[in-house]
Amino acid sequence: MKFQETTVAQEINLSNPAIELGNSSIHDAYALEINISAKNETGSAKVPTIQEFLSAFEQIAVMSDNTRYHYAMSGLDIARWNALSTPMSLPTRVLDKTFTSTADDATMNASFVLTLDAGDLIAIQHDTVTLKAAIAKQIAADCPVTACTIKPTVFEKIPESVAEITGTYGANFEAALEPKVYAMEKTLGANTEFTGFFDLPTGALLRTGMMHWSVAPSQVGLIQVVPSRSEIHRVNWNTAVARDERRLRTKMPENVVLMDYNSEWIMNGLGKDGRTFNRGDFQIAAKSNVETKLRYVSFEMTFPAGAGAVLEPGNKFL
Repeated sequence: MKFQETTVAQEINLSNPAIELGNSSIHDAYALEINISAKNETGSAKVPTIQEFLSAFEQIAVMSDNTRYHYAMSGLDIARWNALSTPMSLPTRVLDKTFTSTADDATMNASFVLTLDAGDLIAIQHDTVTLKAAIAKQIAADCPVTACTIKPTVFEKIPESVAEITGTYGANFEAALEPKVYAMEKTLGANTEFTGFFDLPTGALLRTGMMHWSVAPSQVGLIQVVPSRSEIHRVNWNTAVARDERRLRTKMPENVVLMDYNSEWIMNGLGKDGRTFNRGDFQIAAKSNVETKLRYVSFEMTFPAGAGAVLEPGNKFL
């Protein structure tokens, strides 16, 4: 296969929330060049934050055939994810950007690039691949968004023959796993015991869970509920953060830890087959003396129709 990068001619803006990304190749990843402006109408000077700009992107999504989501997250979710793959040696991350004070009635601007890179999207097997964005009307109270553009670049793998496609993905794409990355939320009430409360998703290959907590719990982990309760992971918060920073060689975003299913639970380098258990059988658990909200970003790979239940390295099905 050949590799190429293509910046799409169309762009998303405030009047055009969706564009097509093409379907003549394998989509390896996407880079989203974002420019956003907001007016300071607070009545006084304001120092905007990158979190405010990122949160204005309520959802950024990539869909195939207008029915299947491959990515569906907020701008802040994506920036946290991107921060995990940015080494400490680099000068800055999007999540760490800072801004100077902006006078009342003046315009605040931000420019940054977010990346979506969780696996190959086999665009050639779909009729359409679409990028969509839901953009808030303001970044903060009395700070309306006045302009915004998203210019995507597609990182493509270009097959040079039919044999190359069938050899990699199967004659009917039966060996083609595609990314599914999306966010969910649930609140955990204050507790004094290590408590399960968030059901693991089912139906796909679970690779990683990125967990952001509104208030960091004292312990976090994973429990099995059925057929009887047992603890799979139970780790002190500071230890979990240190573990992730050592493994990823970067500073973890505030109140974020990972559950890496393909190395911390199922040691196959692939992940946990979400077709082998029912919803409610396994739960994210935590201990927190105050109420906290979990925002969970699930990194999954979808199975092609008819795939077997056992996986081996190389995305082969038995």
